[in-house]
Amino acid sequence: MRAQIATYDALWDAMFLLLLLGFFVGNVLYGLATVRERGLTRVLGFFYFGAAFLTAAGISGELSGPTLPPLLSTWLYPLLQPAARFLIGVWLWRTEDQPRHGV
Repeated sequence: MRAQIATYDALWDAMFLLLLLGFFVGNVLYGLATVRERGLTRVLGFFYFGAAFLTAAGISGELSGPTLPPLLSTWLYPLLQPAARFLIGVWLWRTEDQPRHGV
């Protein structure tokens, strides 16, 4: 039973790391795609890079590396994530109202 628990724990950690890597790569790529634009799209790009930074700090912590100070982490994540999600919603709504070129 102990061997099965140890195997499960290792698989869980590996899958969680894979999930974090996916979020990190996705946020970096979205950031690169949006930060070159103007206005709200550019602001979203910076939020994506902020999310990538938070994910990188999480990955570092999972690998027993340096992490953000607990107080900073406690305040930064709740401030960044809801604002970013709200702005993504506003951006999607505004983008949908714009005429499409070449479609």
